[in-house]
Amino acid sequence: MSRSRTAFTLGLILIIASFLRLYHLKTTPPGLYPDEAMDGTNAQETLQTGHFKVYYPENNGREGLFMNMQAVFLKVIGQNEPWVLRLPSAIFGILTVLGMFSLTRELFRYEIPMSTNIRKQPEDSYIRKKFIFRSEHIALLSAFLLATSFWHINFSRISFRAITAPFFLVWAIYFLLLGFNKLARGEKFRYATLFHIIGGIFFGLGFYTYIAYRVMPLLVLFVIIYFWRIANRNGWVKNFLHSAAHFLFFVGIGKAEHRGVVLDGSKLFEQSATHPLAGRIRRHPFGMGLFQLEQFGKQLVVLGVRNLGRIQHIIAPAIPLYFFAKLSNALLHGIIRHG
Repeated sequence: MSRSRTAFTLGLILIIASFLRLYHLKTTPPGLYPDEAMDGTNAQETLQTGHFKVYYPENNGREGLFMNMQAVFLKVIGQNEPWVLRLPSAIFGILTVLGMFSLTRELFRYEIPMSTNIRKQPEDSYIRKKFIFRSEHIALLSAFLLATSFWHINFSRISFRAITAPFFLVWAIYFLLLGFNKLARGEKFRYATLFHIIGGIFFGLGFYTYIAYRVMPLLVLFVIIYFWRIANRNGWVKNFLHSAAHFLFFVGIGKAEHRGVVLDGSKLFEQSATHPLAGRIRRHPFGMGLFQLEQFGKQLVVLGVRNLGRIQHIIAPAIPLYFFAKLSNALLHGIIRHG
């Protein structure tokens, strides 16, 4: 497929995505869900006080990036209407469709290792066109499926902060893959470094979007291990290490203030621990073990955030441990409540 046809098809998909997310946004859905209203209230308070927070403790606690962006939209548009609160969601949704196209195309792009001389082979042009043809078709299909996905449209039309998580994740992984693929194809090192810096910033900012994003370091770990094996096999380990270090460094910079999210969230946990039901759970042997495991995991997370230089070694194993304990504790909580 030629570049003009690819661009034309992608443009149509983005038009479809925009229509499904913006059409009658002022009236559909009507009113505000309670969580949307709470986010809007925080956004208005932010405008009044001028204090943009990384964490808003009300309503069980929420990361602050989405509410801060809502405050900016309220300021720029100048109307306190539900659709203004939902407009950032729609924009994030549309840009995620574009990011899905870019990520999928890069994921299935044909790679030429540095250690071979395949560039000099006459049949390389045909092979390259074949793989690019396939990657662009898969990318267009992926973008179309996301553009017409019911759940993605649903969350793009309401002001829930969860819609921002896939946006930052898709673009972060795209720039991470783009940088590594450029190294694998023997292109200039500085371009790969630039893309990894951008990807690191995207990935770091993702921690201010939604709580489920905290398990994403595991995904990045798999990507890094995969390209580490390729680099080790093809002789560009040094460039790999330098470029990956830039990515991890800017992840740390991007989420430098995330320590406040973790610490403020722990305050809510301490308040909930004083509930009478919490005492019944802790007196149960299994509940006591889960509580101790959860506390241990939480301390590892906080320690990882405080020591940004070692964050990639600490926070990755700590997060799944922490959330396993949280989930198990919640299940036991429900059993005791209804038992």
